[in-house]
Amino acid sequence: MRRLTAVLMAIAILVMAATPALAGKASTRPLSDWLDAQQLVLDPMVPIELLVISWYEPDSGEQYLADMDGRVAMWVTANGGAAHMPSISGSVHERLLPDGRALVKINLRFNEAITYVWRDENNFEDFPEGPELFGYRASEIADGADPVLGDGWFSISFINPVPGGPLPELGQLAFEPDEGQEVIDVSFHAAARGPLREASGWTEGTYGQAATQQIGVFQGRTPDGYPVEWVTLHPVGG
Repeated sequence: MRRLTAVLMAIAILVMAATPALAGKASTRPLSDWLDAQQLVLDPMVPIELLVISWYEPDSGEQYLADMDGRVAMWVTANGGAAHMPSISGSVHERLLPDGRALVKINLRFNEAITYVWRDENNFEDFPEGPELFGYRASEIADGADPVLGDGWFSISFINPVPGGPLPELGQLAFEPDEGQEVIDVSFHAAARGPLREASGWTEGTYGQAATQQIGVFQGRTPDGYPVEWVTLHPVGG
């Protein structure tokens, strides 16, 4: 807890240092500006794990996917499964920077989102293949499996080229930022309860909990920008 508190304090200091003199008034934008930017055309033939971001623990290779914007549910529906759209709320704040760009802060809360965990065993060489550890993949849900639904929150601060400009899709922002875009920090926390899978080390169907905490600070403090990135699995009383 002390380490996590220190990391959060460091994030606040780094964000202030990265934007030392905010030049213009702050404004609030509709949350739909962010959510609409995430709703790219989904190809039902492409695994959804290749189209959305999952959250990773390097030591174990465990990948935690939570449907924080509804795209997993949309993919399931497009493949013939029942709809399980999450409940989403949050805010978008924007402030003009001295260089004319905009500092954007997204805060997102999601509830009853499709959630599952699997293990990447080949350092992303055959991603998203790997044994299922918790819950059921989108492909299994499309075939009739009952989804595990979890809750969580997500926040990100980034610089956009112009105030009021289109907001980016998260994967594009993270991996292929446009000129003038820059991620400052990101936080993700989620948890869910449901069946553990045999590959987790417990008997198939054991009632358990999965959780993840991810904190990214992209100022060169750690090799991959994440001082905190873990995924946990364990059985709990039913």
